[in-house]
Amino acid sequence: MSTQSDILPPPPSSLLRRLQFTPLSDLLRGRVSARLDVEQLIHRAGIAPELAALVRCVTKRSRLWKSEQVEVAEELIAHLCDSLDRGVSPADVLSHFGDPVIAARLIRRAKRRNRSLPIRATTWAIRGTGCLLLACMATYLFWAVRLYTGSVEIRRNYVAEYNAPILAMSDDEKAWPIYKQAALATGEPPAGLTGSSIHPRHDQWAKWTEYASANEEAIRLYRLAAAKPHIGRTYSNAKDADILQHWKAQAEYKVWYPAEPQTTPCENPVLFQLDFSELSVLRSGARLLKIDAYLALQRRDSDRLSADLHALLAMADHAAERPMVYSGLVAITIMTQCAEVVDHVLESDSLALSDEFLKKFSHRLAVCIHQGRLRVPFQHEWDSIEDVIQRTFSDDGRGDGRLVNTAFLDVVAGGPTLDLTPKASTVLAPIVSGMAVDRRILMNKLDELKSMTEAEEVAPLWERKSSEAEQSVVRMHASGLEKMRYAPLSILFPAMSRVGYLYEIATLRRDATLTAIAIELFHRRTGSYPAGLRDLTPAFLPAVPLDRYDGRALKYRLINGRPLLYSVGADRDDDGGRLPKDSKKGRANIDAREWIPLEVVHTGSPSAGWRIPDGDWILWPPVDDEPR
Repeated sequence: MSTQSDILPPPPSSLLRRLQFTPLSDLLRGRVSARLDVEQLIHRAGIAPELAALVRCVTKRSRLWKSEQVEVAEELIAHLCDSLDRGVSPADVLSHFGDPVIAARLIRRAKRRNRSLPIRATTWAIRGTGCLLLACMATYLFWAVRLYTGSVEIRRNYVAEYNAPILAMSDDEKAWPIYKQAALATGEPPAGLTGSSIHPRHDQWAKWTEYASANEEAIRLYRLAAAKPHIGRTYSNAKDADILQHWKAQAEYKVWYPAEPQTTPCENPVLFQLDFSELSVLRSGARLLKIDAYLALQRRDSDRLSADLHALLAMADHAAERPMVYSGLVAITIMTQCAEVVDHVLESDSLALSDEFLKKFSHRLAVCIHQGRLRVPFQHEWDSIEDVIQRTFSDDGRGDGRLVNTAFLDVVAGGPTLDLTPKASTVLAPIVSGMAVDRRILMNKLDELKSMTEAEEVAPLWERKSSEAEQSVVRMHASGLEKMRYAPLSILFPAMSRVGYLYEIATLRRDATLTAIAIELFHRRTGSYPAGLRDLTPAFLPAVPLDRYDGRALKYRLINGRPLLYSVGADRDDDGGRLPKDSKKGRANIDAREWIPLEVVHTGSPSAGWRIPDGDWILWPPVDDEPR
């Protein structure tokens, strides 16, 4: 034992220090025990300073919990006191003790091994969580640095590529300057006027004829423009200032353009932001020509009727020159409106059109829009997605890169799936960027979806099932993680199955009109209607058209001596030319042509909201039941 003079002075015992070394359980019981204070323990043991330093060193280097350090200190003091009691000097005790660092390590290992299983599990969980948080922070910083130091390199100017053949045309080939004059000469249309609603039996017919009569100069210009071989308007993101100014006076302007449109063209605009005013002009002109065609029929003006019908088909071709889905839909809509007029003429006043006109019109209608091959034009949609990718990803020159466009990332984070505030989306931007797949993987995915979509679009309607490409995109949208990984593809890839269906419907309506014309010509020549459609080939039809719903010949019957053309329609079942029974008034013929996937019809158990109409789609003569 050491003498009193060798013992170090006691450590301070202030209230603050006592609180510091009192366990929480004692404090909750109202006791300030300070029983975790190793210094007090050493002092009370009264051992020599060098032995006190040894105890202090070992307990500190053990890096155990305070309660465990107290246990270690008590055990060490007891061990040292035993040696001193046997007469061993402090120096010998120190020399026999060995390396205090090694001793502290061994003690630490033994103490931790003796901890209970729940305590050890909790310790590892806390450590694991801490490591995970550190790893996340490091990853976030890495992604943030990579995002904000990256840059895009726009290599292609798609608009310039689109405009090259248009700029090579001569002015005489371009219809757009005349279409523009026609648009400026066209007055504001009456409310409710749509292409499909135009019919002499419509209750607004008188108002619409007044509208057409007031725009005779515009109609003349539309016919003149339609005679040109190409529409000839160059692509741009800017609207035509003159037409825009003209439209501003119309009541619907604010509905069409709630925000002021762009009127200054960009050198290399985003392909998705192109202006399609020419399609609005074509639709406006088609409405006027359709009204005028019906008026010409009422006045038995065959030349005027013929001019309007040929102009409508030419306008459909002009719309189809634009390689985009929207323009394609405008094209088949105008073509279908033209066919509706002819259907009405054949039913109500077939002699208004001569044999020669009907033959020429048949040939013209058969090759309208890409030589009669009605297929969805995907070019603009695919180019637009690739244009966005080149504006949002970096480019290493070998077809790879990473998502670096912060503006687009804000769109992803703030979109309907994630729905975050602007500040939150800014914080999330590095995460979206980091989790997004690389450019090469994204392009491979785009190629995969393009191939699937194009293969599905080529399939005839009678073989079409639910779109696998569309379902793949829907799955991306449903998952926030997948939406981030495949941004911008998950946001921009269009749903095309419905568009493909509309093209098939347009094909069937066109074929029905061609067949109706052939029946009329057969009747004029023979004085009777054909017993079957095979009687029309090859003199009046090159082949019997197919019903796009079942892949068999178009359905034909004579009822009360009058011909009836129809399709089996959505249920793929021949009901003998009967309309669906359960439809609402005015909906029967529309319901009959509804698109229902083949697998739904075959199972016979409608699901996911599908209702299979039991009836046929009447193609000709026109059905009065349809809403106007």
